[in-house]
Amino acid sequence: MKLGKYTRRLNYLLFFLLFVLQTIDNYCREQFLGIKFITLSKNITLLLIVVVFIFEIISIQKKEKFTFIFLDEFKYIIKLTVCFGLLSGYFMIKNNGFEFETAMGLIKLLIPVLVAFVLLNIMPLKDIYNFMAIILIIMFIAYVTTCIDNISFANIRTINLLSSHSPFESTYFSPAAMSFCLFFCYYRKNKLYTYLSVIFTIMTFKRIMVIYAIFLILFGGIISKWKKVPKVVSTMFIICFSIISFVYIQLMLGNIEDLAYKYLGINLETFTMGRSFFMRYIVRSFVSTGFMSSTVLFRSMEMDLPMIYVEMGILSVIATIYYFTKIAKDNWYNLIIISFCLLQLLTSHWFDITYFWIIAYITIGCIQYKKLEYLNTKKKRIRIRL
Repeated sequence: MKLGKYTRRLNYLLFFLLFVLQTIDNYCREQFLGIKFITLSKNITLLLIVVVFIFEIISIQKKEKFTFIFLDEFKYIIKLTVCFGLLSGYFMIKNNGFEFETAMGLIKLLIPVLVAFVLLNIMPLKDIYNFMAIILIIMFIAYVTTCIDNISFANIRTINLLSSHSPFESTYFSPAAMSFCLFFCYYRKNKLYTYLSVIFTIMTFKRIMVIYAIFLILFGGIISKWKKVPKVVSTMFIICFSIISFVYIQLMLGNIEDLAYKYLGINLETFTMGRSFFMRYIVRSFVSTGFMSSTVLFRSMEMDLPMIYVEMGILSVIATIYYFTKIAKDNWYNLIIISFCLLQLLTSHWFDITYFWIIAYITIGCIQYKKLEYLNTKKKRIRIRL
């Protein structure tokens, strides 16, 4: 798809502005600075990008014939959203209620994949790679400024992965760090960005992310060269993750608490950091009206798959696992990305982290559809030319 010089500049500006605002927002949240103007500006810019990109696609489609990429993946998320919408509608009618949060949740589910879809269709890989590198550096610098006062050998010695303690842990920068790690551990054209993304992820110190970052830096290059994922493997992945999710949810609900303690020595409240107690508290008095309805009267359960299980039943959990696995198609590296996403959905609140999902979808789309474009580019320092 060919873009004019000024259109391309506008895309650069909007994409750059969006993630700069996200960086500022992360910094303010990390420093406990309540600047609502930044969050509002970020959301307005995101909406503007969606509108502008859609108009670009419509305009160019009238001038030239082209085939959309990332269309199947876009459809899978639309189908998941429709599934959630239908289940929500059922519970609204059944329990005679409606929550605005349900509609907002469905929109938030669609926005990241829509942004990724239009961006993948109008921007070449070189431009995407350039901006990933620029925003990675900006976000890393912003993160370092939030913890620079804590950097000392004494604090470094207190880091403990088993107890999940680190004075450098970051709730708000960690999703961004991990999203860049997923991208640059596949596209290793410049080792500086690859190592920086891994170091960034490890420093923000979220256990699952640290494990994946170490795994990807060691084996990501090898996995990216593997042949296609057999259908039987994808099917087994869906079945196994569905079973694991069901068992985990039953554990959270306390239904197998005694067995877990007896055979595995797991203390439920210590293991879940109080999430299990809160989840059981919600279930006692909660009447569902659909997706995200449990966040209206209560704070988030901080576990999305268990949350939608409580709100819409086991079908919603299976649908999530199925459609997200379908996004990976037959690519091993993309399946690794999806496994990370599903683990995060199982153990934490992840549906709302819009900017992680945008980068994750872009990464999956680039790997699936822009691989040859990347391989055909010369290995030299990339410069942005407007």
